[in-house]
Amino acid sequence: MRFIDIISRYRKAYRNWIFILYNLYRVRKLSSKSNYKIKVILRSNGKKCEVNPELASLYAFLLKYPNIKDIDIENNKIILIFKEHKLKFIEPWKGDLVSVFANEEYKFLNPRNEVVIDIGANIGDSSIYFCIEGAKKIIALEPYPYFFKLLTENININGCTDKIIPLNAGYGKDRVMRIDESFIPDIGSDLKESEDEKGKLINLYSLKTILSMFNIKEAVLKMDCEGCEYNILSEDRDIIKRFKRIQIEYHYGYEELYNYLEDNGFDVKYTKPKNIYNPSASNPNMKIGYIYAIRKGD
Repeated sequence: MRFIDIISRYRKAYRNWIFILYNLYRVRKLSSKSNYKIKVILRSNGKKCEVNPELASLYAFLLKYPNIKDIDIENNKIILIFKEHKLKFIEPWKGDLVSVFANEEYKFLNPRNEVVIDIGANIGDSSIYFCIEGAKKIIALEPYPYFFKLLTENININGCTDKIIPLNAGYGKDRVMRIDESFIPDIGSDLKESEDEKGKLINLYSLKTILSMFNIKEAVLKMDCEGCEYNILSEDRDIIKRFKRIQIEYHYGYEELYNYLEDNGFDVKYTKPKNIYNPSASNPNMKIGYIYAIRKGD
């Protein structure tokens, strides 16, 4: 993004935009950023507050999108109006509000009156999107306890408890694994097993098990789980055919996933992979994009 565009965004967002940009530049050089706060003055209403650098940046970036009708900051939360719905998010910088709401990247799944399995629910942004778009029920899997706490809190404050069933669980072959409960993940962190015997035990569930647990006959599937998506290659043909539409964010190439879905009766498209270096992942050299699959005949 051009520097002139960045300046324009912050000028539209804040009355003290020069001060904020200086502080954002300054914080990059600090070894510890966890307690760093920036005093901001919102241009829209003159509100003064102290926020962390991530929230200051997110607010400025969300303002430019026509899908976001209004936006505010309250007690370190983002408040936004999306399609007449007033939504609040705790620690929104840990999620991906730009992709989910501003760009509506899950619009393809057309969740109205559908059961949605949301693998990699993160802070709940995608699950809440499916809820307000009219999904019948959402099964939201998030393995990291830190994200899971945010997921449940965001579901509660947005009034989606009747639609969203949160599971502190991951996706893969059915088993139990131990993870570090104190670990604070980044949005791109993949799931790592802890060697500490005091770590928290969580379940990994296959799609077959999830469908059986909730007596689901048909559903749509969203997957964004930093590499665990390739576990779908082990799912039986009769299981995968119970999904009408599937959207997968792939992280290490699309070929195997594409062939698997096409061989199992789906019309499949994909976006061109982007080479991304993600230091939070076990394998940081990623080839990222989306796969879109529609069951033939639907």
